[in-house]
Amino acid sequence: MGKQEFDLVMDKVDDIAVAVNKFPESAQGAACTALVSALLHESTEFPNGSAQANGHQSQGIALPSETTVAQPIESTTQIAGPSSVNPTDNADEWDYRSVMLRLAREHDINLKKLTGQKFATFIASVFKIYGPKELQDEGITAEILSDACRTADRRLPGNGSATLSNAKENRLLDKAKGTGKYKLTPKGENIIYDLLNGDDNA
Repeated sequence: MGKQEFDLVMDKVDDIAVAVNKFPESAQGAACTALVSALLHESTEFPNGSAQANGHQSQGIALPSETTVAQPIESTTQIAGPSSVNPTDNADEWDYRSVMLRLAREHDINLKKLTGQKFATFIASVFKIYGPKELQDEGITAEILSDACRTADRRLPGNGSATLSNAKENRLLDKAKGTGKYKLTPKGENIIYDLLNGDDNA
């Protein structure tokens, strides 16, 4: 690279520094990336480093405006991990059994091998995370637990109420409004998060 070409590159580097400082601090990283990318593109288009090549006149680097700089995007990852099962607000169309089976299939979970308390926590998470708003805090009952066991081809619990009560003692579930109803706790939600993400020791 000759002196003329070197001076040209340095001028553009100075231009980048000045331009980046005009952006808010949170946007300076994205602005710098865009400007350097433009400089590299121009260097590739005119490999000799001169301002004119093959009959084309370089117009310099196009500076992005503040409104066009990419801003950070907030994460929208759900607690239950990747899944095609989406929450719904339509209670009439919602069926916890189909949601339960689809989650198990997509995340390769053998529902028969879960302990009674973990299975109950899993069912409670189906209601809390994927159920319609009016059912999210309703909780599950011993009857729902038994019905879920039949759907999953599991042995019925000897005492479903005791299973739910024991899960409460271990802080996986908590009492919900209504007699015999239990809802998911933050600890239980973390257990299910690990389960859906492949941690068999959850």
